[in-house]
Amino acid sequence: MNQTNPNLLFEYILEREAGVRGKTLFIQFRRILLRRALLLFLALPLDLIAMCVQMLRWPWQPRRKTITLTRMVPDLLAQLTGSGLVYAGPPSWAAFAWRQHAAYMPASVPYILLTVALYLPNEARNILGRWTLRWVDWLYKLYKVDIASVLVHSDALPFARAFVLQARDRGMKTICVQHGIFHANSGIKNFDGYLCDLNVVRSREDGELIASSNRATELCVEPDFFLTTFPDFNSENLSPVITLVGEGWHTVDEVFSKSYIEKLRQLEVELFSLGCHVLFRPHPSERSFAKKFGFQQLDLTDLGISMAKTDVYLGFSSTLLIEAAAAGCSVAQLPVDGVFNTGMNRAGIHVFRAESAQDVFRLTAMARTQRPPAGDLVGRKNRAVDRVYQEIKKSN
Repeated sequence: MNQTNPNLLFEYILEREAGVRGKTLFIQFRRILLRRALLLFLALPLDLIAMCVQMLRWPWQPRRKTITLTRMVPDLLAQLTGSGLVYAGPPSWAAFAWRQHAAYMPASVPYILLTVALYLPNEARNILGRWTLRWVDWLYKLYKVDIASVLVHSDALPFARAFVLQARDRGMKTICVQHGIFHANSGIKNFDGYLCDLNVVRSREDGELIASSNRATELCVEPDFFLTTFPDFNSENLSPVITLVGEGWHTVDEVFSKSYIEKLRQLEVELFSLGCHVLFRPHPSERSFAKKFGFQQLDLTDLGISMAKTDVYLGFSSTLLIEAAAAGCSVAQLPVDGVFNTGMNRAGIHVFRAESAQDVFRLTAMARTQRPPAGDLVGRKNRAVDRVYQEIKKSN
């Protein structure tokens, strides 16, 4: 019998921020989850087929050692594949798992149930929460993951929490690989990593923030694990290349999002007048409608390719800025409504503060001379991935 309090599933999303603004953010975020849930509902027949196949194969299946709810750490997942890896996600992950010689676990039903629960009163929400935990428990039995570890990039939202909480009830190890940066003045009490047994972080500061609310967690601080490697710099443009960074603010604050995009549009015009080649790289959540922002040229290439051709990245608080700076790219942070983000300098990484287009342009003069060789980045990344892999193996 599952003993987890279903309130924990919804704790973060319901209590993140109080007042009118908090309610507005909750409504916006709930709508995003609902759109995804509707798409998953249409694909439910594919999930049912996958479960039927797994039930037929169950007697001959070995026990699995790792289940992942994220594809954001491909280097680590490549090492884990040989240890019975299971991808738990939407039906589109099935083909990916097959190519990686891993198993696919259909997870649409838990996502749909938990999204519907957000539209219900507390009592009905908790009932759906308990049903979801039982469904996840059945999936764990079906895929023989009793001795597995669970890998996530966030344990804050209901879907991931269902898998993490159920894993903890079964004595399984839970691991959170951070996907962003934290800010001490955010007002949020339970950061990502709030529930997990092991947190892989990019800086000691991030680890301390997690430990302030999860004192039982172990920390694995590996800045190089988050490196994005890229080919040696070889820009085809003689003029400096400036990439403006989208940050997906529309999902949490439409007013701030509008102000941020207007700021970038203004800088695009000013930088173009200085002779720069200007690109806008949308946040993944913005890609489907990025053309509506009105930028002259979008950068939709792989991140490694983008870094190989960009002289300076410019944004407000995107994790991409930290990743680019760590890889040796020149990065500038701009103020929005006169305010700089205070959490950008982590683990010895320096992000310049730029007040104007002229400040950004001055950075381009030295940008191409500071790039480390691509081989050095690959070596650092591989060593960090191996250290994280060994830490996960040790923790099991």
